[in-house]
Amino acid sequence: MIKFVKISKMLIMSMMIAVMIMPAMICSAGSVTQLDKIVGNWYDSSGNMSLVIGKDYSINGCKIVKLEITGGDYGGSTYQAKILEKNGYRDIKIFITSGRDYHELIVIDNNAYRRTKNPRYYESIGGIYLGMSQNQVLALYGQPSEIDNRYDYPIWKYNKDGFNISFAGDVVDGITIYPNGSRRFDKSGLSANDSNATYEKKYNSKVEAADLCNRMIIGYGEVIYFNRDNSKTLGKYEI
Repeated sequence: MIKFVKISKMLIMSMMIAVMIMPAMICSAGSVTQLDKIVGNWYDSSGNMSLVIGKDYSINGCKIVKLEITGGDYGGSTYQAKILEKNGYRDIKIFITSGRDYHELIVIDNNAYRRTKNPRYYESIGGIYLGMSQNQVLALYGQPSEIDNRYDYPIWKYNKDGFNISFAGDVVDGITIYPNGSRRFDKSGLSANDSNATYEKKYNSKVEAADLCNRMIIGYGEVIYFNRDNSKTLGKYEI
């Protein structure tokens, strides 16, 4: 009887310790609360509502038990997370972009999700716009000349036409055109060879100094970056 009581006390003590540990595990580094801004429904690159971030810090009903920030810059923040699924724990990588308005994205294990069923964009280049899927780009231009995988997400290079495409997960996150290329901005008709003054007149906006290059805000949370090599990049406004 005495032995049974001791075992019972040990089990109760173990349960109490587990209860005390779990909240600390869930809130490790105080980072889980950073998911507050992405609570809600998200659509994949095909327009399917396939991701739900719950107010209880769950992903499609699977509880997040650990979340640690592993990197970040002006483009966004990267987290390593552990979720509890039906078959046990699974580690996932979450990238929360710094885009806002129409270009808010989250990327989980290289799959991008947006707030809306269809992409919303202001400008495009050669029919390519921010939020476009990789499959749509392939249908339009075919395989790239080369793929640069040195960074977290690939850069597709179409050398013949003089432009590059960067991706966040599986959707377009930036398009760069070069002076020797044939691509132009679809709305304004401008190329990489046009002057800053011409861009300001066409978009009724001002070129302003940024950290690494000049930029112009053009609408829908989109920006044109004026790079030092005279190339121009269509990207999102980075908070």
